[in-house]
Amino acid sequence: EEVTIRARSQEKNGDMFKLRGEVQINFRTYILRADEITYNSATGDVVATGHVVLDGGPNDEHVEASHGTYNTETEQGTFYDVTGTIGTRYRGRHVILTTSNPFAFTGKIVVKDGPEHYVVHDGTVTSCEMPHPKWTFNARRVAVDVGGKAKIYNSTFRIRGVPVMYLPFADHPVHHM
Repeated sequence: EEVTIRARSQEKNGDMFKLRGEVQINFRTYILRADEITYNSATGDVVATGHVVLDGGPNDEHVEASHGTYNTETEQGTFYDVTGTIGTRYRGRHVILTTSNPFAFTGKIVVKDGPEHYVVHDGTVTSCEMPHPKWTFNARRVAVDVGGKAKIYNSTFRIRGVPVMYLPFADHPVHHM
């Protein structure tokens, strides 16, 4: 698999790259950006800090985080202080919907377990119009299977930020592209 690296400053020691300043790594159909990245080209392991953004994939994923780890080969990683969407493309300040039912989430920690699975910890999920959704589920844990369902555990359903009801379990469809 071809990987393209761009950064203002690059240092290479064996398979390890230390990248600083407007870092961008292109791999498969994804683009990973951050202020600083350490990348192991042999294993695909990435440690990213500062304005981390993962864009692309077959479901038009968009994940923004303060920092995180990721593996470009397994598509697994952990992101912190996250805002994300599935089914939208970002072009500068413009958002293009690529599905009739986009899905948005936030979380203190978001684990990407593979190409189409996320686990959101201490966050929110919605398919309502962003950036100010009319409704959200605020939950301790949400397991998201793209093309399946988001399984929402111990949540509060909110309308315009006001808690309406507690739900020990709920689910919500998450469409493929």
